[in-house]
Amino acid sequence: MSQIEVRPGRLFFGSCTAITALAFSFAALSAVMYQLKNEFLLDNAQIGLIGGAGLWGMAISQISFSSLTDVLGMRNLLRLALVGHIAGILLFVFATGFQTLFVGALVLAIANGMIEAVCNPLTATLYPDRKAGMLNRMHLWFPGGIVLGGLACWGLDLVHADWRAKMLIVLVPALAYGLIFLREKFPPTEAAAAGQTVSDAFKAVATSPLLWAFLCLMGVTMSLEL
Repeated sequence: MSQIEVRPGRLFFGSCTAITALAFSFAALSAVMYQLKNEFLLDNAQIGLIGGAGLWGMAISQISFSSLTDVLGMRNLLRLALVGHIAGILLFVFATGFQTLFVGALVLAIANGMIEAVCNPLTATLYPDRKAGMLNRMHLWFPGGIVLGGLACWGLDLVHADWRAKMLIVLVPALAYGLIFLREKFPPTEAAAAGQTVSDAFKAVATSPLLWAFLCLMGVTMSLEL
């Protein structure tokens, strides 16, 4: 990795910051639901659809882009994620009704899925001998980010800030990871370095009952976590 001037520490720090941005979006979205209902005269079903888009959108995005990381490139996906975070927040800030809010939640979710699709293989590639430990350290920033984001939203409530301010705080960690990754060089993933193709990955998943079992178990785990 040193031959292409990859800086593992900075890339890992950027990954942790990106996971924090992901967590902030969950905290902010949860914190504004009641205010969205009152301001836009939404019913419970519409609120549920907005909140749900923030969950299933991320799942679909993560599954889709995880398989395309080697094709599209980790740097490009992270740039798209940053654009998605900014666009999703702006859709909320300038929302005119249910449709705009729904699309905003979905765009944010897609950006969050891209973050997971990139940062997991990136961390595993950077630390091949310490994958589990470093992945655990990175993902500590998900609950940690929810706590920090929740406290920030609570503080904004104390000063009677507009609900849009809660969404705008997501831009703080989002712009931070964008700046961290801006000039960094990324290593090829382990799969790419080993000469594995996307079709090999799909074939491995489709023909392995154990991977399908893990997929189901991860679905239950993520549902409980979220």
